[in-house]
Amino acid sequence: MVILHILNSRIYSGAEHVVCSIIKNLPKDCKCVYLSPKGNIQERLEKEGIEYYGVDKLSVKTVKRAMEEIKPDIIHAHDFRASVIAAEAAKREIKVISHLHCNPPWLKKVCINSLIYKHYAPYFQSVLTVSDSVEKEYRYAEKIADKVQVVGNPFSVKEVQEKIHDKSEEDYDLLFVGRMTEEKNPLQFVEIFKSLKYEKQLNIKGAMIGAGDLYEACEKKIQQYGLQENLKMFGFQENPYKYMATSKVLCMPSKWEGFGLVALEAMCLGCPVVASSVGGLQDIVTEESGKKCQSHAEYVEETAKLLTDEVYYSTKSQGARKRADSYDNLEEYIGKIVKIY
Repeated sequence: MVILHILNSRIYSGAEHVVCSIIKNLPKDCKCVYLSPKGNIQERLEKEGIEYYGVDKLSVKTVKRAMEEIKPDIIHAHDFRASVIAAEAAKREIKVISHLHCNPPWLKKVCINSLIYKHYAPYFQSVLTVSDSVEKEYRYAEKIADKVQVVGNPFSVKEVQEKIHDKSEEDYDLLFVGRMTEEKNPLQFVEIFKSLKYEKQLNIKGAMIGAGDLYEACEKKIQQYGLQENLKMFGFQENPYKYMATSKVLCMPSKWEGFGLVALEAMCLGCPVVASSVGGLQDIVTEESGKKCQSHAEYVEETAKLLTDEVYYSTKSQGARKRADSYDNLEEYIGKIVKIY
């Protein structure tokens, strides 16, 4: 069986991590090819030993050319743009799986994106989602109701722990890990950090891991607030786990999320999570493992308590590890994917 995985991104992040995990753990009789626009992702895939088909731009034309050369039995398209392009290119000649890793705000609206996905819904053999929030929030959910399967995300506590080859040279009180984009809301993280330092008068250290459009805006905010000595930006890190292993609290003020895998990765290292109540985070983060926050003030109060109350923190840290263990599902997840194929 030959599976062509199609993505629209050039970098390695959450969805890309999931795809690599699927490819590496499938049975040997499943041949997988990873197709995406050329970029930094190629270096990562080479390290992982994953066959790569790079294109200058993801389009119907480039996907058709790949189909002619690779001759896939199944196209596994990841997220909305890749799904629509794959459906148009395949025209029902090849089965297409649409795998949605996030649930952006336009899902809820009558708009060009939601209408286009509605138009192509009949072309999808299956629609895989990382949480039930996608199906609940999609404006035309009835069009995909008979195709949707909530598969979650593959997660292995052992794999995360094995990737901590070395730890960060410094310990951090507060950590942000994610793309520097509107979706992940890094600017609010800077505002939360500012309030902890100046309003709560906590002498704390923080780290921001990730790259994206808002990177420079975050740098400017940090300088504007005089936080350069306390809050460090490290850009994209191939191995963010070494920072998680030396950080006390992970903060995820996302505006929207699909699953929220970063939360589980931090939790399995004993790091409680304060997060917004969106997407998969609604289920992952509990009162035992952290807190879902509804406002800036709630983020500040909860984080301050975690950083100043040792007994409270210890309880949450133990709860985070236990919560992460309950999501350890790699073998079960791959079994689901094989069955779908």
